[in-house]
Amino acid sequence: MVQAAHACLEAGRQFQPAADSHLAVLAVNSEAELLAAAARASQGGICCAVFYEPDGCLGYTALCTEAVVGQRRRAFRRFNLWKMEPAVTEFSR
Repeated sequence: MVQAAHACLEAGRQFQPAADSHLAVLAVNSEAELLAAAARASQGGICCAVFYEPDGCLGYTALCTEAVVGQRRRAFRRFNLWKMEPAVTEFSR
């Protein structure tokens, strides 16, 4: 999730923030899929900020788009929403 925050910070620097926007966290399986998603968004006229994590040579780890509304949101319909694994606690055993 930290990587997504880095990408959102970078996007905030690059794009004019929208007055009314939402955050949707989508999941991909690899850096290659992430870069392909950025390319698809760009082909659809959607600006992206891609975050490169230099620590540990992790490479590209997250992206954030400009605010997307209306029909332009359809560019993301093939992606899975990120789902957090339930925490295992002493009380849930």
